[in-house]
Amino acid sequence: MLAQLLASELEATRALGTVLIEEYHCLREHQPPEVLAAVVSAKEAATARLQADAARRLEHLGRHGFPSNAEGLAACIAAAPTEERFRLNALWHDLMDAAGTAWKQNGINGGIIAASRSATERALAILRGQDTNTCLYGADAKAHYGSGAGGAHLRTLIRA
Repeated sequence: MLAQLLASELEATRALGTVLIEEYHCLREHQPPEVLAAVVSAKEAATARLQADAARRLEHLGRHGFPSNAEGLAACIAAAPTEERFRLNALWHDLMDAAGTAWKQNGINGGIIAASRSATERALAILRGQDTNTCLYGADAKAHYGSGAGGAHLRTLIRA
């Protein structure tokens, strides 16, 4: 049973990784919003499936008297018959590799989103006539641009 749970979780993790690669390409290629929205929807579905699979694995551990954590999984695998132990260890190793790859890709995608957001905020600041050389971050972690000496000049240019 544990092998089936780990295999399902591995498949879900790989599916999420595939969607994250699709998201990366959408972000890099500046795809239309509706294309990105479809990818985000697929990412949400893949994440929900992965969370459900992980919850089933943790429930399985608890039902069999093991802690619902990595140590509990290691103990459960160690308690398995020798021939099954090799398969379980391989599945767990593959799952951890796939999760690490997905985690890295998600970080890359987040960086692209942050850079795009920053560029958009700067463009909006210019259009609002704010001084883009004076940037502070508020409690909301958003950029707030000042209206220094260059700000008055920019306002004049925008109104002209």
